[in-house]
Amino acid sequence: MSADMNELNEKFKNNAFFSKIKGVTIGNRQQHIRNLKKADKLYPLFEDDNKFDPNAIKLFADEAMVIDLGYISKDLVGDLRKFKKNKIDFEIRVTEVTGLKKPTQGCNILIVLKR
Repeated sequence: MSADMNELNEKFKNNAFFSKIKGVTIGNRQQHIRNLKKADKLYPLFEDDNKFDPNAIKLFADEAMVIDLGYISKDLVGDLRKFKKNKIDFEIRVTEVTGLKKPTQGCNILIVLKR
């Protein structure tokens, strides 16, 4: 096992971690965020051709990847790409839609490694 993978295994020894979707106020993402429910599965798209960040991972609410929600935080994308490279799958689920009584909503997520 590589040193990178040893470090990742230690960092994510609980096989799950929480985060938030970033960029939820762009375009019509707010409308989509409001429609999410707890435990909804989200679908990642590794955007290797993203001109702003080739490490970007966009999240969608549907398997067809039409309902754009935003992005995974930059501080996690490198780790998730290493997991993908090493054929360690992960699942992303909604834990909470925040700010429902405010003008802008957010979305907390749980990323679970499947190993």
